[in-house]
Amino acid sequence: MDANMMKPAKNTICLWYDGAAEEAARNVQTVAAATEELSSSIQEISRQVTRSTDMSLNAVEQTRKTNELMSFLA
Repeated sequence: MDANMMKPAKNTICLWYDGAAEEAARNVQTVAAATEELSSSIQEISRQVTRSTDMSLNAVEQTRKTNELMSFLA
């Protein structure tokens, strides 16, 4: 085979690899952005769970105090 005949095939393969590398880089960036967003969402959920837990514990304590007061008044 003539070396000149191989040049177009090599160029086509190089262009394909370049395109595949660019697509892979875009995919990595997309995954990184999605991971960051997911992490942020998890942190927000954690804050909300902590707040809900604190509110529930406060409600339990208030109920306990109310029961004590009712027992005292009875």
